Amino acid sequence: MSGQRFAGMLVAGVFLREFVAESVDWAHIDVAGPAYNTGSAWGYTPKGATGVPTRTMFAVLEDIAKNG
Repeated sequence: MSGQRFAGMLVAGVFLREFVAESVDWAHIDVAGPAYNTGSAWGYTPKGATGVPTRTMFAVLEDIAKNG
């Protein structure tokens, strides 16, 4: 592990990879950054819990369902 804040998502992905069998397709999706807005609301992003990761994952799954 790194004592630095930088590349935390990459470090987490490399760490998690150690627990996944090579035959398993997987992805590490880091949602901590956009999940909470401490500033004022802007666009469709409210102040507080944003739901951005949920909206993004829904859009990806919807696209996969439609287009394969």
